[in-house]
Amino acid sequence: MNIGFDEQIFGLQSRGGISRYFAEIGRAMQTHGVRVMCAPGMHVNMHLARPGFKVSGLYVQSYHKALANKIRRGNAAYSDFYLRRAEIDVLHETYYRPDEGDRHAGLVPRVVTVHDLIHEIFAAEYSPNDKVAATMRAAVQRADHVICVSERTRQDLVDRFGTPVGKTSVVHHGISELDAFQVLLPPGPPFFLFVGNRQGYKNFESLLRAFAASPSLRRDLRLVAFGGGVAQTSEITLIQSLGLSVGQAAGNVAFVGGDDGILGAHMGAALAMVYPSRYEGFGMPPLEAMHMGCPVVCSKASVMPEVLGDAPYYVDPDDVDDIRRALEEVKDSSTLRADLIQRGRQRAGLYSWQRCADETLAVYRQVLGA
Repeated sequence: MNIGFDEQIFGLQSRGGISRYFAEIGRAMQTHGVRVMCAPGMHVNMHLARPGFKVSGLYVQSYHKALANKIRRGNAAYSDFYLRRAEIDVLHETYYRPDEGDRHAGLVPRVVTVHDLIHEIFAAEYSPNDKVAATMRAAVQRADHVICVSERTRQDLVDRFGTPVGKTSVVHHGISELDAFQVLLPPGPPFFLFVGNRQGYKNFESLLRAFAASPSLRRDLRLVAFGGGVAQTSEITLIQSLGLSVGQAAGNVAFVGGDDGILGAHMGAALAMVYPSRYEGFGMPPLEAMHMGCPVVCSKASVMPEVLGDAPYYVDPDDVDDIRRALEEVKDSSTLRADLIQRGRQRAGLYSWQRCADETLAVYRQVLGA
């Protein structure tokens, strides 16, 4: 079987969950003798550095902004040409291309993966010019089959788009190894870890308020926000209004970033990871933290119970006092932390990229009638 991944996500993400997903399943599929091909053209994605499958393209650190759209159109044409010439059996679209036309690698069955419906459900948090929800809807409609990364995502898709259930399959993600063993963090006080972007639905503000409301947390711990970019002016204003300070070493709140090794090092060193999000399509960071032996405090909302089971300490994301109380209990009880670590490792052990790849291959065979 010849499988084609198109170029889309590899020109949009330098690293990230969706591009990692394709890199991981493409690599894992090779163990079945399946031929996986991708032609991203001039791309910015670091997950393709060691893909383990056929990649035709050139890595660059970034595009000049004025040329980005032109480069992406060129990449799309190149990808379509390459995959058509390769005579692929199935095309797996890596994102939601807005301009389908009659191109797109020939008349082969198409599969698309829906990771979440954030742009649809939280449209008010995005620019009026944001087109992701509309292009996702078009990609889902033209696909022969839709993979959803959780049952919750499938239900959202059925409810919002009217997609027939029979056109969908649920395939959970796997967990990537975060090589943290070569990374040494600078010494400092213990910390709680927040991972990912911090926009509204991620509920970072409630975490800040919960942390600030506890004298013992403020005195003994820091809050480290990993990824999501530098602190915004509005965030700094809020932090200061809560009587907290910002600083990499001495502040109550630190904003840091880096590669997977640095992320893994933070997960391995954190007293606990806190994930108060009101909505997720899957929830990869908590599982990665569990795999690293990090206790997880998590909102009992959206997909979390489906994916994480009874492994986290659950909180109400809309109750700041509940979040504060949970953080204090995790801070003060080594027994509780040990229990969360044990349950987390067991839960994380249920997810692998090989299983994800196997179940994805079953979808390909289904659309081929094999």
